[in-house]
Amino acid sequence: MADINQTQKASIEKEIAAKTGEVSIINLVDSLIEYAYNSRASDIHIDPETDKVRFRLRVDGVLHDVFAFPKRIQQEVITRIKVLSGLRTDEHQAAQDGRFRMLLDTGPSVDVRVSIVPTYHGENAVMRLLSDQAEE
Repeated sequence: MADINQTQKASIEKEIAAKTGEVSIINLVDSLIEYAYNSRASDIHIDPETDKVRFRLRVDGVLHDVFAFPKRIQQEVITRIKVLSGLRTDEHQAAQDGRFRMLLDTGPSVDVRVSIVPTYHGENAVMRLLSDQAEE
């Protein structure tokens, strides 16, 4: 499991470092959710700041900084999450809540509850991963 997570982490970091036109937002968001699931995270936080966007995971009740995205892909990542959740992509001034189900490459499916909230530095996203990981 640790080898899979290290491979996924390297893949995500490579995607983040790519030039603006070469980043696959769909693959990036899918990889982030799968990485969070494999890390046994209960929540994913995407927090915008002045010059970057922080990607954090809540594991065993503790929030861990995992990745820092360039600010240039923030809106595309948030829009992808909104599309998956069936939320309005043209609404940026009001909070929105939604949900979606995702089938992971590793086999299981995971339900994701989504909350998007406007902040001073852009929209913040929190995703709660809901799955039965007790059987593993």
